[in-house]
Amino acid sequence: MTLTPKVRDRFLYVGIGLTFVVLTVLGTFYAARPTEFAFRWLTFACVSALVFGYQLHDFWIYKRKLRFWLPMMLLFVAHFLFWTRYVRPHFDGDPHWVAGGAITFVEYVVVTLSMKFILPTKGRNRAKS
Repeated sequence: MTLTPKVRDRFLYVGIGLTFVVLTVLGTFYAARPTEFAFRWLTFACVSALVFGYQLHDFWIYKRKLRFWLPMMLLFVAHFLFWTRYVRPHFDGDPHWVAGGAITFVEYVVVTLSMKFILPTKGRNRAKS
């Protein structure tokens, strides 16, 4: 049985959404109070959106390739583990502007270089009319 690209994409979107929900629910076990959860994980969500949003934008032409989604998911899991194992315990869940900016910058560079190493960027038409 062959799936049409539209149906396959729907399954992919549902899988990504479920993965995000599962990671978020697992993250709630680290929060002592609901307000603590909301504030601390809001910072995580904003950093994640910044770091991975640019990658989604830059490499979206590969959205139908496993070579795009597998590294993105692995890098997101690494980002999540780094946040829960290092940032949260050392900065009490909320790195201040200088430390948070440095951590975000380093993560952005690592994720960008990883994606550029995995996916070809030569010959890509970046100018869209």
